Amino acid sequence: LSTLLEDPRAIATLVAGVCGLLLFWRLQERWREKAQEGLVAQRDEYRAAEMKRIAEEVEERRRHKALEKELKRARWEAKELEETRRATEAEAQEVLLREKMQQNYARLEASKRDKLLAEKKAVAARQAAREQEQL
Repeated sequence: LSTLLEDPRAIATLVAGVCGLLLFWRLQERWREKAQEGLVAQRDEYRAAEMKRIAEEVEERRRHKALEKELKRARWEAKELEETRRATEAEAQEVLLREKMQQNYARLEASKRDKLLAEKKAVAARQAAREQEQL
């Protein structure tokens, strides 16, 4: 060791080796830092992509819920319109049935009156014929 320390080339080689080792460690540390930065950047990109995906999913669920609500309201409105239509149709059918029944009743009453009138005329004609026979 003492002979190596006396030789300037050996000292230079030793210093160069130590400096090279220190430089290598420093470069290795920088590479590790850059790799770490790359991993952090990838993780940040992944997080941003996940947040975007989650936001889109939440928005899709909100839209889906709004559409379900709108569909439910539309079904309710259609049901109400159908019930109103049926009620109106039933009322119209009831009015038509009443009118028909009134017409039938009026026709029967007219028929009865005509028969009674015809019977009265027939009775009056028979009475007149009897009276003429008696004279």
